[in-house]
Amino acid sequence: MTMTGDQVGTRAVEGDEAAFREARRVFGAALGGFRRSAVLVPLDDRGGLWTTSYGGVWWIHAFSDEDALADFARTRDDCAGRQWDYVSSPPVCAATGRGSPSRRPTPWGE
Repeated sequence: MTMTGDQVGTRAVEGDEAAFREARRVFGAALGGFRRSAVLVPLDDRGGLWTTSYGGVWWIHAFSDEDALADFARTRDDCAGRQWDYVSSPPVCAATGRGSPSRRPTPWGE
């Protein structure tokens, strides 16, 4: 039987409420750290965000720095020699929920 996220959360509360609260706190801290970090998102051939479907969910590829994005680009045999355009976004402002994305080409495309 497959459980939804709500069902998993309910089971955790029924089983161990303290563990559920701690897991939620840890997740919130990780999410907060991500929101305060700049990320680089490569663009696909149509200029959209580079995404991949996995497990029935569409995931956006986001990288913490150019080195991580370069490592990813080098593993893509189907994209050898292409220039990797990406958008970069500064941390999201907690008050407004906005950042200021910018678009830049990669210095490595070989």
